[in-house]
Order: sequence, then C-alpha cells, then structure tokens
Amino acid sequence: MTGTSKRNSILIVDDDSSILKALKRALQDEDYEVFTANEWHETVDLLAKHTFSVVISDFLMPGICGDDLLNMVQSKSPRTIRVMLSGNASTKSVPATIAAGILHCQIFISKPWDDDELRKTIRECIAEYEAAV
Repeated sequence: MTGTSKRNSILIVDDDSSILKALKRALQDEDYEVFTANEWHETVDLLAKHTFSVVISDFLMPGICGDDLLNMVQSKSPRTIRVMLSGNASTKSVPATIAAGILHCQIFISKPWDDDELRKTIRECIAEYEAAV
C-alpha cells in the first residue's frame, strides 16, 4: 500500500466471541482495520456505516445465516470480497460455483483454519478487491 492509500477494512461476523478473538488475533500484525460483530443488529449497523474490503461470515448464526448476510453484502457493496467460514463442511466439498451461487461467497474457509493460510487468503482477497477499482 502506498502512503496515501486508505487502510483496508475487514468485517468478521461470528456468534462465537472466541472465534472472533482468534480471527482478529490472527490478523493483528496485518495492516487492516478489523471490525467484529456477533449479533445481527450490530452487523447491519457496521455495514451501513463502513465500506469493507472483505467480509468474513460464519455460516450458522442465530438470527441470520451467513449466506443471507453475504447476499446482503453483495447487494450493498458488489466489490467487497465475501468469505464464508464454517465448521460444517470442508472447502473441498463446496465447489466454487455453489459457493458463489448459493452461499454468496467467493471463498470458503473451514474451521479450524490455519492462521498462515488465513492471512495468505485475506491478502489475496485484498489484492482482488484493490484490482477491481
């Protein structure tokens, strides 16, 4: 990033606060502004106030499913890179066409994740977001 570039913002949504803390900790040394939300209303408020380069959402949450949330993100901000996080399926079992068409995400990450792979994936997401300008 150049000195005049705006810092990329990431929103992580999960109903489990320990997952939010672990993901935020994994990204703490990266140059991102990381927001977290674990409730439906908090997520809607953040999406209304900020533009995010990347949104990472858990799949199963009370009040909203991750696919519905990512569909809302796609409608509001088509450039935002959408990442689905789930402990319910492996990434190998979710073809990209299904992820994009049904889950409204471009990337699918399984729980538990590898921190190094997560950072690499998010860097790639940021590069894709910035290339779409």
